[in-house]
Amino acid sequence: MTRGDTETLICQLISGDPTKAAQILEQATGLAGTTRERQLIAIAAAHLAGETDRADFLAREHLVDYPDSDFAAWVAAAPHTTATTPHHPSERN
Repeated sequence: MTRGDTETLICQLISGDPTKAAQILEQATGLAGTTRERQLIAIAAAHLAGETDRADFLAREHLVDYPDSDFAAWVAAAPHTTATTPHHPSERN
């Protein structure tokens, strides 16, 4: 797998379709042959599972060795949300 192939698979993982994401994650896990690829899969899996702190930690660690990883940078830069339900702007507390 090339870096481009890996990045494409990872981007497809975050497409929003849980069925497709599960299929791609399974395929990517089987194809990941390098440390870099395995780390990206772990980051994507944590991200998809909603484990934002873990995904953030893994992404930042990955960026130490691979600062050119667009996906890891995107995950590390993503805002962390709390478990509270967002309110519509028209709702007043």
